[in-house]
Amino acid sequence: MRAVTIHRFGDLDAAGLEERPDPVPGEHEVLVEVRAAPVNYVDLVTMRGEYQFVPELPYVPGKGAAGVIRSVGARPARERA
Repeated sequence: MRAVTIHRFGDLDAAGLEERPDPVPGEHEVLVEVRAAPVNYVDLVTMRGEYQFVPELPYVPGKGAAGVIRSVGARPARERA
């Protein structure tokens, strides 16, 4: 999959597009193929390392993505009806 990835804190020039392994959803998770995602003020402040929550580098920014569910993780047998 392609993902915008932050390897160092800074402005937009700190962001790069790279190939990453396809994630596999765990229990109670879904894998969403993102078709659109906003970039907002919180994303920009976080990319600079100035937000109250500072992610561990490298990280993939973004919140509020919209897309298509591609796969669903397992549901434990004890929860199946």
